[in-house]
Amino acid sequence: MSQSDLNSSVETQLKQNFLRDNIISQGYDAEKFSDFLSDRKTGKTILLENIYIYSLDGTNIDSWTISELKDVMKFKIYQNNFFRWSRNS
Repeated sequence: MSQSDLNSSVETQLKQNFLRDNIISQGYDAEKFSDFLSDRKTGKTILLENIYIYSLDGTNIDSWTISELKDVMKFKIYQNNFFRWSRNS
């Protein structure tokens, strides 16, 4: 495994842990949050050096940085008055 692959794997694990700790473990609806992530990023096209490279899949954790996940979670909490979109109770 290359260093780049290892770094990517560690970053993916950090993001998964963050989502598990802050969404699932807190009793929030993971599917609704996933839908929200999809709405925020799916179909966005990345432009590098004036060449369209690829479109993002908002449900793919690798489409997000940990910082973006933290920001979007804070936004979702604010937007919906502390996850009015559903806590599993």
